[in-house]
Amino acid sequence: MWNQSPDNGISSDLSTLVDDLTHLDLQKSSLCSTITSPTTSVASSAEVDEATTLLNSISSYFSVKPTKYGGRGCFANTDLAQDTIVHECSMALSSTIARPFRKEVCGSCFEFLHGKTLKFKLISRKNKQNNSMSASASDCSLALHFCSQPCMDKFIALDIDDLYRESLLNVESLFIKGLNQCQYDLERKKQQEEAETEAELKLENELKQAKDIELFISQKWQEAEINCQLQLSKLKPKQRKNFNNLIYLIPKINENEYMEIKYIIGILFQMYKCDNCENNKLSSVSLSSLELQIFQLLQSNDVEKICKYPYLLYSYTNKIYKFLKISTLEKLQSYIIPSIIRSIIGKKLTNAYGIWSIDNEPDGNKELFGYSLYSSASFFNHSCNPNLINIEKGAKTIFKLLKNIKKNEELCINYSDSINDDLEIRQKDLKECNTSHNTKSPTPPPNSAALANKMTAPSPYTPYLPPAQPIDLSTFKGFKFVTLDDLVVETRDIDDDVSGTFEWEMCAGQEDLCIKFIREKCVNKRTFLITSGGRGKNVVPQIHDLPQLYAIYVYCQDVVGHQQWASKFSKVRIVCNDDRVLHPQLAADVAQANIDWGNALLNAGKRDEAKTKFQKALDNLTKHVKFSDQAFINQMQKKLAECN
Repeated sequence: MWNQSPDNGISSDLSTLVDDLTHLDLQKSSLCSTITSPTTSVASSAEVDEATTLLNSISSYFSVKPTKYGGRGCFANTDLAQDTIVHECSMALSSTIARPFRKEVCGSCFEFLHGKTLKFKLISRKNKQNNSMSASASDCSLALHFCSQPCMDKFIALDIDDLYRESLLNVESLFIKGLNQCQYDLERKKQQEEAETEAELKLENELKQAKDIELFISQKWQEAEINCQLQLSKLKPKQRKNFNNLIYLIPKINENEYMEIKYIIGILFQMYKCDNCENNKLSSVSLSSLELQIFQLLQSNDVEKICKYPYLLYSYTNKIYKFLKISTLEKLQSYIIPSIIRSIIGKKLTNAYGIWSIDNEPDGNKELFGYSLYSSASFFNHSCNPNLINIEKGAKTIFKLLKNIKKNEELCINYSDSINDDLEIRQKDLKECNTSHNTKSPTPPPNSAALANKMTAPSPYTPYLPPAQPIDLSTFKGFKFVTLDDLVVETRDIDDDVSGTFEWEMCAGQEDLCIKFIREKCVNKRTFLITSGGRGKNVVPQIHDLPQLYAIYVYCQDVVGHQQWASKFSKVRIVCNDDRVLHPQLAADVAQANIDWGNALLNAGKRDEAKTKFQKALDNLTKHVKFSDQAFINQMQKKLAECN
């Protein structure tokens, strides 16, 4: 089904290369009309009949038909009784877990052990064979985590020659190497970030001026392919097989792009699996093959999303696609062409289900661990007054009727988390989450700095300076920076530069340890705390009123959900899921704290020490905050002059 084309070589002449790549993409278009073309195409009557037959094989209880308001929906074939299970998905076609939870959420059943590291691990075969002698320490620590031996065995049984395992671990390894590249070269990292921002803005302006947006987007995907091939053409065949030669070609990705890449790898593996298992004898292969066929029929919404969030086009083409093209293992390389990767991304945008924690708190806040895609469950539309509910049992999802249903009545679920709230509240939540039609969970678009502002359209985040707070030098013992999770480890270079210290207290998810440390070890210190949403919800109420706690930052996936509880605590500076929001606000708070400290030192006649604090504040404001209030900058420079 997924025809693989031979490597036709890479031409050194650009025009010839473009022709070759266009020909290669046309060859690949035989995969299937939907997977290769995100746009709507005219299908033959035979293809329509085949698609209809396939969709109506999903369940005997309902048929997939066009709706009056556009798109397709599920309609009851007959009168159905309350509590009838109309559909069941035994496993996702592909899923991805957010990196902070990779050691705490089972890679098979999505079980969450409340912050504890899962004990069952799969490491790379290469590390096992080398007996860890030649592998680096970071490579040896790479693993896929599971809650039990049966879950790990299930993952192994569904794999083929360890391809899926090695592909996921390869992404993890390269992500870490990308972080480490600039760990001690802040200037280089700053240049890269500025270049990326400039490229995003340029692409956004070009998109606004494009007369044919669909054509423009398609051209950018093709340009990404050409650029990758040109870079690879400079390497000899043997060099291309050595990742040490490729690491500097691979773009540095953020955590949202990391999740997207793992999701794409899952779909590519399913394609490979269907192509390489003879006669689809295994039931698991047959099941994934059916889900993959249905996946082909899903609607892609990438154009709509890119028009709303233009920065996504740069992320998709210049980062995600390039990362995949250069780094993916050889067996999956034949599937990595613009049309296929674009389609995989576009179909996820409005069809993915969130993987959530189970939270019985009255306010119903949950932690978003990642997302999964169940193709056969992608045709249930939203209603604020649903007649169907999806029940998650590990990786399995069951759809059960909430009430009696008449024949031809549409079956609808609720996309938000507020199923038990009043109708008006549910409608408000759905609008607030900005959920597009046919999105199965309020998973926000990735990478958006504006997620800190109720998920409005992306715009540069402007941090604010907190009010001045005098410092009593007779008792004051300095600053302390604490993280409840491992997020800081992955951005250590920026965190250390912003805070001005390498001495962060990392509590590794241990809530009690964090509370005890701040209560007992941070007395008379200005303490800055970074926490995830779920853990912060437990910890913040217990320590918020401590005088030593100065500022709190909630870094989470479900921004809107955690803003509900966080808004009750004045010391929570921000709730976000983007480092481009977190770091500027942290830098602004540290700047103000240094100003307060500098003022106290200056009043005590300690000019040299005061100058150091004012200079640190000015550095943060100009380097990380990019503070635009020139009058305030002039005031800071005047303070520095007073210290001379």
